[in-house]
Amino acid sequence: MIFFVHAAVLLALFGATTQDKCSMIRIHDLNGFTGKEIEHVDDYNEYTCAKLCYVDDACDAIIFDFEEEMCYMYTLPGNEPFLANTTRAVGYKIVHRSTPGCRTVIL
Repeated sequence: MIFFVHAAVLLALFGATTQDKCSMIRIHDLNGFTGKEIEHVDDYNEYTCAKLCYVDDACDAIIFDFEEEMCYMYTLPGNEPFLANTTRAVGYKIVHRSTPGCRTVIL
């Protein structure tokens, strides 16, 4: 249930951005996910992490670990799996487009 609430809040926050050709696509199989970690935020704030990923062209995916209160940012492709001992994580792939609306996300 908490994942649906977070997804709804993120969708509401990024609604205008999504209409400008940006999108967040849910990663359903985190066990099969691989990428190259470029940053992690241990002062947990998923909204700040999502904003950082949108403005960083190297960031292609975000994984939120609600248990460890960590946010991981990845570039794709890569061969580093998401290794967390948690069942309370959710991931999103970020699709960037070169439009002004996508590059200027304001939260």
